[in-house]
Amino acid sequence: MVKTRNASKVRVSPRWGGGANRLSFRYVLFGVILAAAMAPQRAVAQDVFNYLDPPVEVTPGPEDTWTNVDVSGTVPAGATGVILHIVSEAGDDRNVGLRKPGSTDNRTELMYPETHIWAMAGLDGSGVFQAYLENTSDVHLLLVGYTMAGATFFTNAVDKSLSSTNTWVDIDISADTGADTAIGVIVEIDGAWEKNWGLRMNGSTDTRVMHGRHTWAIIGVDGSEKFEGYVTSTSADFFVIGYITDGATFLANAVDKTPSVKDSWEDIDLSSDTGADTAGGAFFQVIGNDNGEVGLRKKGAAEDEQWRVRDYCWGIVQVDADEVLQGIIDRDDGDNEFFLVGYSHQTAAPSIADLLLVVGDPANLTTQETARKTQFETWNYAVTLIDESDTQANYDTAVAANDVAYVPEEVASSNLSSKLVSASIGVIVEESECYDEFGLTATSVTMEIETDITILDYDHYITKPFVAGNLAICSLQDMNKVTSSVARGGQVLADWPLGGHALIAIDADARLIDGTKAIGRRVFLPIGGDSFDWNALTADGLTIVQRSLEWGWGLMAHWKLDETAGAIAVDSIGGYDATLTSMDPGTDWMDGRIDGGLDFDGINDRAITAGAFTPPAQGTVLFWMKTPGAPAAQGQIFGLDNAWEVRHVTLGTPDGIPYGLVFDLGISGVNTQFVTTTTLDAANLWYFVAATYDTADGSYAVYLDGELHKSGTAALTMPTGNQFTIGARTGSSNYFTGEVDDLRISNRPMGADEIAALYAQSGVRAVRWQETAPF
Repeated sequence: MVKTRNASKVRVSPRWGGGANRLSFRYVLFGVILAAAMAPQRAVAQDVFNYLDPPVEVTPGPEDTWTNVDVSGTVPAGATGVILHIVSEAGDDRNVGLRKPGSTDNRTELMYPETHIWAMAGLDGSGVFQAYLENTSDVHLLLVGYTMAGATFFTNAVDKSLSSTNTWVDIDISADTGADTAIGVIVEIDGAWEKNWGLRMNGSTDTRVMHGRHTWAIIGVDGSEKFEGYVTSTSADFFVIGYITDGATFLANAVDKTPSVKDSWEDIDLSSDTGADTAGGAFFQVIGNDNGEVGLRKKGAAEDEQWRVRDYCWGIVQVDADEVLQGIIDRDDGDNEFFLVGYSHQTAAPSIADLLLVVGDPANLTTQETARKTQFETWNYAVTLIDESDTQANYDTAVAANDVAYVPEEVASSNLSSKLVSASIGVIVEESECYDEFGLTATSVTMEIETDITILDYDHYITKPFVAGNLAICSLQDMNKVTSSVARGGQVLADWPLGGHALIAIDADARLIDGTKAIGRRVFLPIGGDSFDWNALTADGLTIVQRSLEWGWGLMAHWKLDETAGAIAVDSIGGYDATLTSMDPGTDWMDGRIDGGLDFDGINDRAITAGAFTPPAQGTVLFWMKTPGAPAAQGQIFGLDNAWEVRHVTLGTPDGIPYGLVFDLGISGVNTQFVTTTTLDAANLWYFVAATYDTADGSYAVYLDGELHKSGTAALTMPTGNQFTIGARTGSSNYFTGEVDDLRISNRPMGADEIAALYAQSGVRAVRWQETAPF
């Protein structure tokens, strides 16, 4: 049977072997990595070890020469190394080598035919490593992950080859790590053809040795920075290419995680091995003989790699949110094993938003409420529960601390009543008995037993992934059907095939059924009939819910600037992390208006995104700023070019008023319109600034400390995307002097009441402006 290549460029292989001579594999898990699952188009580091899903093929073009492989477009700035899956489809041996740029190492040892291994290599400061492939048509490099600070790679490897054979020997790396203290070591094994070798943590009683040609391994060291090696011949050489100082704990003796069946992918659960920690990936010591095949993958991944290992290699594989991965073997005679020798420590990924979930009893969730909560957490929302019968005061407090609210079908509308009607955050509604309270309809809603909705508007953010026509969102279920008149501001995105409205959105400031305006965004979902089962939703049905939540709160970007340390200003929403440049993380992280903030010296301090940010055609920018007084020179607070920036101007400028702000949000050149008409130069005073704009009609508005300051119209044209800079604007040397906190960008002009509410709530947490789609 021949497998076909899938669309994600993951290599696939034919199946080999058969008959009575086929050998079995057993897996022994010897280490795990705690990491965030990263899509390659948006690599945002969370841990020392990070993974890409799906993998990215990075096979270079040239053969038989050391070639630079640039992965800077996939891994974030500051990445120290790469994790690679090397697959040889060749029928003959092939030379393969990896090294850090600048190295004089020249190890290009052979891989066995039709095999695969996992490997690691160091990156230079430009996100480049070097590879040597004898043949690039049948040997392929798959980038499956990367390392950040905590994993250090030498430019030239340190030779730790043994002079003694057939005994376990201590290998000391303490002299090689300098002032660092290693907890693990990355080893390249060379010249081991038909020679047995083994690695273990110092003090371990494990005795596994096997032969295997060119491969890489990662193993723990003890408190004296020692590990142990074993060779049956001195021609099997060990080279230390790097070490780990953080992000992992290694166990002395491994845990057997061998699959129990052959010829099918089997779950391998790590949750019982990691204790209170959570695994995001795993190191496997894979032992196989001759033609036996093995595969490893994250559970749920589409890749189907199953190759020989001949006979000893390390596997480095991502696990899912439940700490489960999958393995496949084609032999089950008990020959081989997999050992867990440690795990790395996951830094909890920041939630993308805070979600308020209304339930009947927070202490006793129903099965359906639990299913929704679990799903939202899978989407990386921080979920807060509130009792449907709680007081209005407690609802107001909860709204101030959350970004979006969700009302499930099981909520009793008589208990919830109108407690969320005036919420400035987005509210996503299943419970049809609440439709009239929220001003969508004047009467109650009927039910429809259906599987499909009919998409009408596919330009809206919620339905943008789909086309006009029927869309199956669940198995046959009882769902919400609107047959009466809807609010004038309601956008009907989908109907039922036999009539009646199924999916309706209302934007903030849009007219409700009684003629008043919606305070925040509202979405009325088709799901949620009295007996609706959440688990009946299809992938498309879940997408409708997920995008409804995103539209309800959605920021494009949010730099909280609360890090307090490190060289990265994290964008918790859009992945536009900004690297501190010419700044001192030890002194430039300051106390901000809301938790932390970032201080800019006006000389060369700035934070720059790695990727391009494309400004929206309409939107809002919001931030806190503080200066030491009147600026001595013009400084851009942030921006990406001269047609999308915010400037703090000085004397002698043709724009606006001296010591005021100029909003070039769609304007290049002189700008005397979209500006403040008062100075912002009081020393050490925090200003709350918001600016809205819309290129469709040229309208703009400026708000200071929650109040409308100036509005008007101008010719506004949005530029194309570019790197985004905080503390200046990209391509400019006009640096801002002062402190910035809680910078956010949305793609919807907010209303005056929303901005006033934001300023009023800033003492609690100024997040209530998050009422727009993130894209």
